[in-house]
Amino acid sequence: MLQLSRSIALVLLLVSWQVAGEYEIVYFGCNKNRDGVCSKPVGNGKDQSLSWAVRSVPKTRNYQCPPTWQGECCPQHQFQDIDTAPLNILTRPLGDTGNCRHNGD
Repeated sequence: MLQLSRSIALVLLLVSWQVAGEYEIVYFGCNKNRDGVCSKPVGNGKDQSLSWAVRSVPKTRNYQCPPTWQGECCPQHQFQDIDTAPLNILTRPLGDTGNCRHNGD
């Protein structure tokens, strides 16, 4: 009985860590001449939302994205249209970030 209780407690602990990890800010860094972009798949499975990543520390190349978004380091100016998109969120096909470095450099 004690062994069963320990096993249940361990499973609950692991599940809570998994859930907590899904709602944490995503930190990443990009090399020079790369833009920090946040990406997130949209419901249809073919497109993604893109927005600018926020600099974690001013004047550095360290960025952050909201929870559930992925950090991307993309060639400079590739997604400049984000600036003119509604709410600064651009919708593009998933393949458009193929030349970006996923999760940072």
